[in-house]
Amino acid sequence: MKWYLFSFILFSLFFLTNGSVKTPDVEEALVKMNDNKLYLKGYNLDLVVFSSVTNELLLNTTYFDLNNTVINTYGYFILKSNVIQPFSIELIGLFNETIDVFILTCMKPNCSGNGICITNIMQCNCTTGWGGSDCSIDLTYKCVNGCSGNGVCSVDMTCNCNKGYTGVSCNQYSPDIGLSMTMNKSLTQPTITMGSFTTNSTNSSMTLNDYTKSSGYSILLPYIQEIDFNGKLVKNYSLSSLTSTNTTSTTWKYLGSTKNSTTGGSSSVYQTELSPGSNLTVIVELITITTTREWAGQLLTLPDHSIKYSVRIENYTFVSNLNNLQLIYQASPNSKLSLECEIKQSIAWGAKKSTDMHWVTLPNNQVSLYGKFSNYLIADGRVVSTSNEGLEFGTTIQVKVNIPFFRDYIELDPDFSVLVNSDNMNNEEYDECGIKIEKSSDKRKWVLPVAVVVSVVGAAIVVTILMSVLYTKNTSIRTKMLSLKLKFLRNNNNNISMK
Repeated sequence: MKWYLFSFILFSLFFLTNGSVKTPDVEEALVKMNDNKLYLKGYNLDLVVFSSVTNELLLNTTYFDLNNTVINTYGYFILKSNVIQPFSIELIGLFNETIDVFILTCMKPNCSGNGICITNIMQCNCTTGWGGSDCSIDLTYKCVNGCSGNGVCSVDMTCNCNKGYTGVSCNQYSPDIGLSMTMNKSLTQPTITMGSFTTNSTNSSMTLNDYTKSSGYSILLPYIQEIDFNGKLVKNYSLSSLTSTNTTSTTWKYLGSTKNSTTGGSSSVYQTELSPGSNLTVIVELITITTTREWAGQLLTLPDHSIKYSVRIENYTFVSNLNNLQLIYQASPNSKLSLECEIKQSIAWGAKKSTDMHWVTLPNNQVSLYGKFSNYLIADGRVVSTSNEGLEFGTTIQVKVNIPFFRDYIELDPDFSVLVNSDNMNNEEYDECGIKIEKSSDKRKWVLPVAVVVSVVGAAIVVTILMSVLYTKNTSIRTKMLSLKLKFLRNNNNNISMK
């Protein structure tokens, strides 16, 4: 009934004024960061009436038209002060309306503290040594040892190794020794479990010990978070049944699996809804035949025994355009080793700061999870640079991929690859933690990196099987070091070692 009455009033006004009735229509409101001009787009903007609350923000109610048209489609009002935080305006009329003001600024207004935002072009002018769309990428960080002459340093400052080589610096030779492992996908959520490591080599020196055979890794996506421009948590979406319940929980739909004759593997599709109309789609692909893919302008080689993640978020509604999302990857070792043994194997990070992570190695007995992280993603059709943050919780690692504001969609492209590397070695001996003990007469070592590459903006996680010397054979020295580490761990309950 109200709709019919409203339509009758509009028709009457149109008829009585001979078709000349005018009503304001605001389609968009925006302002530049640290500026005091409130720009409006729409029609008949000179007739806009604000609420008393919004009038308090204005210097006066004078409208300044910029298009010089009769219907006033673009112009501005003057605010009392420069804008430094998100706000909304309230309109009074036939329909009262609240509009969130879009703030024109850089990807991060403060350019990560490493530059100045030029609001006219909405780009950061980074200080020397920093780069990226938000000045969060440390340009002084370089590939380890120049990739040892066995590979090429990528724009992400990680090594793309030549055939037969692997490792953080491509310093490990990896001929095929018949390494095999299980890579299992869940039918309820995009989680990967890896384990059952074995070798088919006839060389007895390449036999894995029982600790390694019974160990493994779990890789999952625990959360997506919306963070405001001050770094505070706004929303938290739980993507895994293993994560905390103090969040907005999501339910995954398994949409099926298809085989790919080119890669020799299969692709499984998962989808969940973050909010009404906003979908998160994850494709997990197992690759058994070496193939190449292009991502964000880069040509990537995916070796056999690879796992590839493709992530797409569509139509997400941000609380403010100054906010950003963080997609979190998590990797944990599954091991029968004691806590004392786990502490002996230190996690290593490839970065000068934890907020700009390039790679990580997560050891687990003879196995090490090696992760590489890309600095690029695709937002609304544009290639955008970003940074990744590394966190450490005991033996579990998390990598936060920073996703800037977008209107339509964002795409991430993580891949996981399995590589093999070895050097012959005989008469191996292991301590109580399954770690190989180096003999003074034999300095050689062999490595089987099993791998996971998350070139996503994410990440690349690579499982690497190491048989190398981490501690000396001297038991008393190792016991003292272990005692100190345990004491430190108990005195630091948070267990976050990245600074």
